[in-house]
Amino acid sequence: MKFTITEDKYKGPKSVVLDLESLNAEYRNKLIEYRQAVANYVNYLKQDVNTDTNTNPNCDWWAARGECKKNPNYMLNSCAKACNVTKQQEMVNVPNATYWGESAISLNNSSTLQECSASCASTSSCSGATYNQTAHGQPMCWLRGGDSNITAGMESDYAIVPEGKQLLLTVQMLNQRLSDINTQIQTITKNGQPEYDSQSIERKQNTANLVKQFIMLNQERDKIDRAINDYQTVDQQQITGGLIVNKNYFSFILLLLLAIIIIFVLYHFGFSTITQQTSSVLQGGGKVCSLWYFVTGIIFIAFVLMYNLNSNNK
Repeated sequence: MKFTITEDKYKGPKSVVLDLESLNAEYRNKLIEYRQAVANYVNYLKQDVNTDTNTNPNCDWWAARGECKKNPNYMLNSCAKACNVTKQQEMVNVPNATYWGESAISLNNSSTLQECSASCASTSSCSGATYNQTAHGQPMCWLRGGDSNITAGMESDYAIVPEGKQLLLTVQMLNQRLSDINTQIQTITKNGQPEYDSQSIERKQNTANLVKQFIMLNQERDKIDRAINDYQTVDQQQITGGLIVNKNYFSFILLLLLAIIIIFVLYHFGFSTITQQTSSVLQGGGKVCSLWYFVTGIIFIAFVLMYNLNSNNK
């Protein structure tokens, strides 16, 4: 009997199933990052909600009466617009990146990254900046206006953008990555469907072959069990037959010995008498009873031996 061994062909790095699992895992991780980025941006907006706004309808009247200076703790927070308070935007530094916006505002030689960041924060039209301290022979700080994305730069470049813009760009970047992964999953699923169906059919065939082989193994095992049982039965019969033969042989030996002893006794005690009686008969017709006793004993012993042999054969 020949059993086939099936091989798994679906462990290659280009397997459709493995590709989908990898993309799904990345999608789940990016989704967690995206939700956290959105939460960070929403929290930032909530903190900035009162900037340049009035939270009380009487703010303008109070400001006209000089309350901005008399009661600054309340007025500067609750009536920021009436008191002409503008919150200076907080800037965030992004290493190995640049920000060029849509237009140039100015160029200066800030000696540190912090000075360049403060220069952009104090300029109302500055939406971001790019700083490089070493690549151009002297520190360079480009103040930019308008909106654009952060782009990759040299190792010595820094993109300087408002915190809110950086949070928003992070949300947009993660959102785009999630969209790209989703597109890849749909494309692989569509293109790999025929291959996946083929693999599914082959797996079903392999499963059917394994089941068939399992049934054949069970049948072979049953045959082996029956052969072992038959062998044990024959062996037991041989043992039993041997015991019977030995028993019959032993009985035959005993009977034979007994017959010899009886013949010896009859011969020893009756032969002389038989001889004498035979002589008497020949001479004068004497009695011959002892001769008949001897012959009868021999016949009886032969009959017993034959009966015992026939009984043992049965």
